[in-house]
Amino acid sequence: MIATGRFSRSSADFDWRLSVADVSTSGAFSTLPGVDRVITLADGPGLLLTIDGHEHTLDPFRPLPFAGEASTECHVVEPTRDFNVMTRRDVCAASVTVCSGTEVIAVPLDSIGYVISLKGQVEVQLSRGAVILNQFDTVLVTDASEVRVRDDGRAAVVQIGCRS
Repeated sequence: MIATGRFSRSSADFDWRLSVADVSTSGAFSTLPGVDRVITLADGPGLLLTIDGHEHTLDPFRPLPFAGEASTECHVVEPTRDFNVMTRRDVCAASVTVCSGTEVIAVPLDSIGYVISLKGQVEVQLSRGAVILNQFDTVLVTDASEVRVRDDGRAAVVQIGCRS
């Protein structure tokens, strides 16, 4: 797990959660009523998800949002590694974008922002200085920042807005 917000002792009791999962076998995903999910393939050639009877091919670095209560099955041809964002629907909402070059990001005052290196090396220029991220390293972003993805790398930018 990378980060959680308002987490309690139960792994199912969270407002938001960022995690990385190794997927090596086919099967059903856990059902999470009231939770919105975004899955992004970071390692591996692809993953086939069947969500409420509809097939989705998960290509690398293309976030796929879906409802946690959906009946979800995955078919694995070879092991993959996925980046996941989950938010409690009545508390928060998340957006995930993937960048591959240089991008300036701004985190709204009422949001929480993270940059996660999905592949390669990523430099994040914060007001307090530069941070270098390697695969799955993560940094909390609290103000306008510049993200520089090196070579053929990829970075996920996550913004979580919590309702009051």
